[in-house]
Amino acid sequence: MERRHRFAAIAGALTGDPKLIGFLADNRHDEPYLLATVNARLAAPIVIATGDPVMAVGGFTGRNPILDVDAFSHLATEGRVRYMLIGDDNPNARRFFGEGQQKEIVDWIRANGRPVDPALWRSVPTEDPRPRRGGGERTTTELYDLRPNQPDG
Repeated sequence: MERRHRFAAIAGALTGDPKLIGFLADNRHDEPYLLATVNARLAAPIVIATGDPVMAVGGFTGRNPILDVDAFSHLATEGRVRYMLIGDDNPNARRFFGEGQQKEIVDWIRANGRPVDPALWRSVPTEDPRPRRGGGERTTTELYDLRPNQPDG
C-alpha cells in the first residue's frame, strides 16, 4: 500500500489515493464523468484505478484546453461533471502541467464550486511537515463540488 501512495504522489496530487477514489465512487450519482482535472497527469491514476471516465480539461499536459470556461460551466450546471480536482502538491509540476493554462476555468470553479473538506477524501495530511527542498511555496490539491444548489456530500 505504501508503494502505491509513493507512486500516486509522483503521478500527481495523490490522485491514486484509495480514499479519494472511494469518496468519488460513493458520491457519484448519474454524472457521465467521475471527475474533472486540469490535466491527464492527475486523471490517469483515477482512470487506471476505476476504469471510469475522467475529464482532463487541459488535455494531456494541461496546456491544450479542450473546453473554454463557458463550455465547462455548462457541463457543470447540467450536472455532467460534479467534482473537479485542481492544484498539485509540487509547484514546479503545477506550473509545467498547466493549471496556469486553465486559469479561467480554475477561477470559475473557485467562484462557483464548494471546496470539499480534505479529511473526507484525502488519506494523507494536506500539510507536509517536512521542509521543501530549495524552499518555495507549498501548494495543495483541492477538490471542488460543482453540483449547483445542493448540500455537500
